[in-house]
Amino acid sequence: MPLVKLTTILKEMDKKNTAALAFDCFNYDSIEWVIEVGEELNLPVIIMLYPEMSKYMCHEAFAAATKAQAKKVKIPVALHQDHCQSYETIMRAIKAGFTSVMFDGSKLPYEENVRGTGEIVKVAHAFDVDVEAELGRVGIAANKSDASMSDLYRMRSPASVDTDSEVSLTGGSPAR
Repeated sequence: MPLVKLTTILKEMDKKNTAALAFDCFNYDSIEWVIEVGEELNLPVIIMLYPEMSKYMCHEAFAAATKAQAKKVKIPVALHQDHCQSYETIMRAIKAGFTSVMFDGSKLPYEENVRGTGEIVKVAHAFDVDVEAELGRVGIAANKSDASMSDLYRMRSPASVDTDSEVSLTGGSPAR
């Protein structure tokens, strides 16, 4: 089966009230294993590449390996650039054929994060690529203050995002 968009998998899983398998992979074997398990369980798979993992396998080879494995199975497979802070890396993923990208601007001031996300969305959507974004604060487990889920991050409602940024959001809870 050819690669599918991330939103295709997420919408289907939402309808079925279940989840898909999503793993950060780093080489051909890990891609193959995750897709094989997805096929055995009859669950869609999201193969993700964390930016630091591209030192083991470049975006182009990672995408080619994922596409080759996806063709062998009947389950939907999406290819996702995970937690990326670099515009250039995201553009490389899009060019390589990733079906979704995640811009993680959570360390930026909120307005700058929304602006950067909007730029990514404009380009990605021109290539029919989905975009995920971190539009709030994301904690790290090493910080004791981040251990409390009550203030780990604040979700913004779609209405609170400046519509001029052209960022389309779905779901989410209003900030508490």
